[in-house]
Amino acid sequence: MTVFITRDLTPDSDFLYLLSEEGWQVNGFSLLEFEGVPFSYPHVDWIFFYSKNGIKFFFEYLKSDERRWRTFSKRQASKTPKLAVMSKASAEYLLEYNVEADFIGTGDASTTAPAFLRMAKGQRVLFPHAKNSRHSIRQLIENEINAIDIVVYENRKTSNFPPSDAAVLVFTSPMNVEAYFEKYSLKQKQKLVAIGHTTATKLTVLGLHKFKIATEPNETALAHAVIGLD
Repeated sequence: MTVFITRDLTPDSDFLYLLSEEGWQVNGFSLLEFEGVPFSYPHVDWIFFYSKNGIKFFFEYLKSDERRWRTFSKRQASKTPKLAVMSKASAEYLLEYNVEADFIGTGDASTTAPAFLRMAKGQRVLFPHAKNSRHSIRQLIENEINAIDIVVYENRKTSNFPPSDAAVLVFTSPMNVEAYFEKYSLKQKQKLVAIGHTTATKLTVLGLHKFKIATEPNETALAHAVIGLD
């Protein structure tokens, strides 16, 4: 009953709490490094955030300059631009910056993209993202919107980490999958859980075909996926 997750876990982590309550020993840390970068952007109708990191580095940079933050806050007061997020978890994180999402996706690109397009067709949409982004939403709808990309942070794979002996390995992104299996192999009897279909696809590309996918891209669903393993 041991599990490793490729995410830095806070004391109030749902994943940590739920599994600890069931008697699991939980260990977690990210296999990636993140660093914010300066950016600027034009007037847009929407800002679409793929992840919590996108939200974090976007708002941290805005808040680092009083004038920048005041300008953004003034625009937000008139709901310009509107804010869209990939999932409920990102919508909840957005509230930490005292702003609300006007559109909340399902966490899955194939269902989120058409739903968002119904609201944003023909409009200017800003996509803050990592330097190594997969552009999962933009590439599905870019012919029907005016898409504008900005890099707000860099994400790099780390290499200074040990292999895990945990019975279950939980991967929270394709890049975390790459970072781990570039160094180590899956051990006998270890089981795999993926946060979503893109992460699962990366496992498949590497020849790992037996895994469980969380029903939603959040810590609660990940914990239930682990508990529900055969």
